[in-house]
Amino acid sequence: MAADLIEMEKDIAAFCETAYRLAGHEAWNKEAEALKLLLSRVWLALPFAADVEQLNIIDKIDKSETGPNSSFTVTDKLTFHTEGRLSRSFVVQQCDRGRNLESKIEDFDLDYKSAVGLYGLEAICSGLVNALRNKGMGNTMRGEHQSRLRRASALVEVLEKELDEKIAAQEEVII
Repeated sequence: MAADLIEMEKDIAAFCETAYRLAGHEAWNKEAEALKLLLSRVWLALPFAADVEQLNIIDKIDKSETGPNSSFTVTDKLTFHTEGRLSRSFVVQQCDRGRNLESKIEDFDLDYKSAVGLYGLEAICSGLVNALRNKGMGNTMRGEHQSRLRRASALVEVLEKELDEKIAAQEEVII
């Protein structure tokens, strides 16, 4: 069952990528570029944080009870590493009476476009802000680096606004 969920997740990810490609959304490309720019700024600031080798940007855990003593857990993580890469970890576990019956783990690198397609720029930015706060980087960074991060955040806001305007314009054309 866990293996089936992993395969279904891969199919959904491939479908999302194909759908965006076929729809010709240049917004998706712009969001990926914005993410790349934002993470390059974060990458520059990481040396100023103590003991930070990676930031867990998205960390979702969904647990479902499948019976009185059994459960099914899906964990989905998007991680930014100090060397500037993104990775995704997808774990499916089935437990019965506290024993792990089946586990399936997928761990692989993601490019910016795939990350935006799977999670959305807004969710990634929100998760990134939370991860930076949890690491205490707001308190340990020098003023210059905080300023750079604010400018990058402002750029993301401008790009999101432009994206919303373009989507609204496209919807008007369709209607």
